[in-house]
Formats: sequence, structure tokens, C-alpha cells
Amino acid sequence: MMIVCGWCGHATEPSVCAGCGRDPVLAWYQRGLTPPEAKQHSAQLAAARRRLRNKGQSPTAEALAEEMGVSERTIRRWMSGE
Repeated sequence: MMIVCGWCGHATEPSVCAGCGRDPVLAWYQRGLTPPEAKQHSAQLAAARRRLRNKGQSPTAEALAEEMGVSERTIRRWMSGE
């Protein structure tokens, strides 16, 4: 399950945020809220970003589109809705 980080808003695993490196649930708990589950495409984007970083590549819209097999336009639409 992927959640939305309470600090930076990226989709991430509940243990450590792949975007900012913080505990993603702590900010939600401090607000008295339950961490929201990330949308499916947000989780897919987060996983693709992680794969690209592990390969030493920058997770640009173009690189994400190629990695995920979708158009850059789709990636940009998903990123604007994160």
C-alpha cells in the first residue's frame, strides 16, 4: 500500500518517504489524521521515480514516460493531480 507523505505530498511507502526521506505518517498523526492512500497512478509514478534514481537517471517527465510506457502528456497530467 502506498500513502501520501504528510510532509512533501509524494506517494510513498509508509516507512520512509522516497521524496523527502522523512517518516511520511508522522505529519498526519501530528494533525490527528489518518494518512490517505495514494491514487494508483501516484503509486506507479513513485515506483518509476525510484527505479530511475536507482539507475542513476533523473526522473524527468520524458524519462518517466519511457519507463512507464505512456505519453509525456499523460505523465504531466498525472503529476499535476498528485
